[in-house]
Amino acid sequence: MSATTDQPDHATSADPDQVHPLPESIPKLLTRSFLVLSVPTDAWVQLFSDRIVFGVSQLDGKIGTYLLCEAVTTEANLRQTEYHLSTLLGSRSDDSMGGVYARTLHERLRGINNIAINNKPPVILLGIALDKDKGNDPKMFKLLVDLLVDMYVDAIQEKPE
Repeated sequence: MSATTDQPDHATSADPDQVHPLPESIPKLLTRSFLVLSVPTDAWVQLFSDRIVFGVSQLDGKIGTYLLCEAVTTEANLRQTEYHLSTLLGSRSDDSMGGVYARTLHERLRGINNIAINNKPPVILLGIALDKDKGNDPKMFKLLVDLLVDMYVDAIQEKPE
Protein backbone atom coordinates (compact mmCIF):
# COMPACT_ATOMS: atom_id res chain seq x y z
CA MET A 1 0.00 0.00 0.00
CA SER A 2 1.09 3.54 -0.71
CA ALA A 3 1.76 5.82 2.25
CA THR A 4 -0.63 8.57 1.05
CA THR A 5 -3.51 6.61 -0.54
CA ASP A 6 -5.54 3.50 0.04
CA GLN A 7 -4.58 2.20 -3.43
CA PRO A 8 -2.07 -0.64 -3.79
CA ASP A 9 1.28 0.40 -5.32
CA HIS A 10 0.61 -1.79 -8.38
CA ALA A 11 -2.88 -0.38 -9.04
CA THR A 12 -3.90 0.10 -12.67
CA SER A 13 -6.81 1.86 -14.26
CA ALA A 14 -8.06 -1.36 -15.93
CA ASP A 15 -11.14 -2.92 -14.38
CA PRO A 16 -10.34 -6.63 -13.75
CA ASP A 17 -13.93 -7.56 -14.65
CA GLN A 18 -13.50 -5.88 -18.05
CA VAL A 19 -10.11 -7.37 -19.02
CA HIS A 20 -9.97 -10.89 -20.43
CA PRO A 21 -7.37 -12.69 -22.55
CA LEU A 22 -8.23 -13.27 -26.18
CA PRO A 23 -9.43 -16.87 -26.63
CA GLU A 24 -6.86 -17.54 -29.37
CA SER A 25 -4.02 -16.60 -26.99
CA ILE A 26 -4.94 -19.28 -24.46
CA PRO A 27 -3.14 -22.59 -25.07
CA LYS A 28 -5.49 -25.40 -26.02
CA LEU A 29 -5.32 -28.49 -23.84
CA LEU A 30 -6.86 -31.86 -24.55
CA THR A 31 -6.52 -34.73 -22.06
CA ARG A 32 -7.82 -38.28 -22.31
CA SER A 33 -7.46 -41.63 -20.59
CA PHE A 34 -7.30 -44.93 -22.43
CA LEU A 35 -6.72 -48.62 -21.94
CA VAL A 36 -3.99 -49.51 -24.47
CA LEU A 37 -3.12 -53.20 -24.71
CA SER A 38 -4.60 -53.58 -21.20
CA VAL A 39 -2.35 -50.80 -19.82
CA PRO A 40 -4.06 -47.72 -18.29
CA THR A 41 -2.72 -44.74 -20.22
CA ASP A 42 -3.14 -40.99 -19.71
CA ALA A 43 -2.43 -38.79 -22.72
CA TRP A 44 -2.56 -35.08 -23.42
CA VAL A 45 -1.72 -32.52 -26.05
CA GLN A 46 -1.31 -28.81 -25.43
CA LEU A 47 -0.97 -26.32 -28.28
CA PHE A 48 1.10 -23.19 -27.72
CA SER A 49 1.93 -20.53 -30.27
CA ASP A 50 5.50 -21.80 -30.67
CA ARG A 51 5.38 -25.47 -29.66
CA ILE A 52 3.26 -28.56 -29.19
CA VAL A 53 3.42 -30.41 -25.88
CA PHE A 54 2.52 -34.09 -25.86
CA GLY A 55 2.34 -36.31 -22.83
CA VAL A 56 1.79 -39.99 -22.36
CA SER A 57 1.96 -41.77 -19.02
CA GLN A 58 1.36 -45.38 -18.16
CA LEU A 59 2.60 -44.80 -14.60
CA ASP A 60 -0.40 -43.21 -12.85
CA GLY A 61 0.02 -39.85 -14.59
CA LYS A 62 3.71 -39.52 -13.71
CA ILE A 63 6.23 -38.47 -16.34
CA GLY A 64 9.67 -40.03 -16.41
CA THR A 65 11.38 -38.14 -19.21
CA TYR A 66 10.84 -34.86 -21.07
CA LEU A 67 12.28 -34.70 -24.58
CA LEU A 68 12.54 -31.76 -26.94
CA CYS A 69 12.39 -32.47 -30.67
CA GLU A 70 13.20 -29.78 -33.22
CA ALA A 71 13.19 -30.19 -36.98
CA VAL A 72 15.66 -28.18 -39.01
CA THR A 73 15.53 -27.69 -42.77
CA THR A 74 17.92 -25.68 -44.85
CA GLU A 75 17.11 -23.28 -47.66
CA ALA A 76 19.43 -25.29 -49.91
CA ASN A 77 17.44 -28.51 -49.52
CA LEU A 78 13.91 -28.08 -48.19
CA ARG A 79 13.22 -31.80 -48.63
CA GLN A 80 15.89 -32.84 -46.14
CA THR A 81 15.02 -32.53 -42.48
CA GLU A 82 17.36 -32.96 -39.55
CA TYR A 83 15.89 -33.78 -36.16
CA HIS A 84 17.54 -32.55 -33.00
CA LEU A 85 16.57 -34.41 -29.83
CA SER A 86 17.41 -33.25 -26.32
CA THR A 87 16.56 -34.76 -22.96
CA LEU A 88 15.38 -31.92 -20.75
CA LEU A 89 14.46 -33.92 -17.68
CA GLY A 90 14.68 -37.55 -16.70
CA SER A 91 16.79 -40.52 -17.60
CA ARG A 92 19.01 -40.38 -20.66
CA SER A 93 19.12 -44.19 -20.70
CA ASP A 94 15.42 -44.23 -21.67
CA ASP A 95 16.18 -41.72 -24.46
CA SER A 96 16.24 -44.13 -27.37
CA MET A 97 12.57 -45.14 -27.31
CA GLY A 98 11.40 -41.68 -26.23
CA GLY A 99 13.40 -40.17 -29.07
CA VAL A 100 11.77 -42.53 -31.55
CA TYR A 101 8.35 -41.45 -30.26
CA ALA A 102 9.23 -37.74 -30.49
CA ARG A 103 10.68 -37.94 -33.99
CA THR A 104 7.85 -40.12 -35.28
CA LEU A 105 5.28 -37.68 -33.87
CA HIS A 106 7.08 -34.82 -35.59
CA GLU A 107 7.19 -36.66 -38.91
CA ARG A 108 3.51 -37.63 -38.68
CA LEU A 109 2.40 -34.09 -37.84
CA ARG A 110 4.35 -32.65 -40.74
CA GLY A 111 2.54 -35.14 -42.96
CA ILE A 112 -0.90 -33.93 -41.81
CA ASN A 113 -0.58 -30.35 -42.96
CA ASN A 114 1.85 -27.50 -43.04
CA ILE A 115 2.08 -26.83 -39.33
CA ALA A 116 4.96 -24.40 -39.64
CA ILE A 117 5.05 -21.64 -37.04
CA ASN A 118 6.68 -18.44 -38.33
CA ASN A 119 7.86 -20.45 -41.36
CA LYS A 120 9.65 -22.93 -39.08
CA PRO A 121 8.56 -26.45 -38.14
CA PRO A 122 7.14 -26.49 -34.60
CA VAL A 123 9.07 -27.63 -31.59
CA ILE A 124 7.66 -30.72 -29.90
CA LEU A 125 8.02 -31.29 -26.18
CA LEU A 126 7.20 -34.87 -25.23
CA GLY A 127 6.69 -36.07 -21.67
CA ILE A 128 6.75 -39.85 -21.59
CA ALA A 129 6.58 -42.66 -19.04
CA LEU A 130 5.86 -46.11 -20.42
CA ASP A 131 4.96 -49.42 -18.80
CA LYS A 132 8.14 -51.40 -18.17
CA ASP A 133 6.74 -54.63 -19.64
CA LYS A 134 4.80 -53.39 -22.66
CA GLY A 135 6.36 -49.96 -23.31
CA ASN A 136 8.75 -51.22 -26.01
CA ASP A 137 6.17 -53.41 -27.77
CA PRO A 138 5.86 -52.38 -31.47
CA LYS A 139 2.06 -52.61 -31.21
CA MET A 140 2.12 -50.25 -28.21
CA PHE A 141 4.34 -47.84 -30.15
CA LYS A 142 2.00 -47.72 -33.15
CA LEU A 143 -1.13 -47.39 -31.01
CA LEU A 144 0.31 -44.59 -28.85
CA VAL A 145 1.62 -42.59 -31.81
CA ASP A 146 -1.73 -42.96 -33.61
CA LEU A 147 -3.57 -41.94 -30.45
CA LEU A 148 -1.41 -38.81 -29.92
CA VAL A 149 -1.71 -37.77 -33.58
CA ASP A 150 -5.50 -38.19 -33.41
CA MET A 151 -5.58 -36.07 -30.26
CA TYR A 152 -3.53 -33.37 -32.01
CA VAL A 153 -6.01 -33.33 -34.91
CA ASP A 154 -8.91 -33.07 -32.44
CA ALA A 155 -7.16 -30.20 -30.60
CA ILE A 156 -6.49 -28.12 -33.71
CA GLN A 157 -10.08 -28.55 -34.88
CA GLU A 158 -11.51 -27.53 -31.52
CA LYS A 159 -12.88 -24.00 -31.39
CA PRO A 160 -11.81 -21.75 -28.49
CA GLU A 161 -14.54 -21.27 -25.90
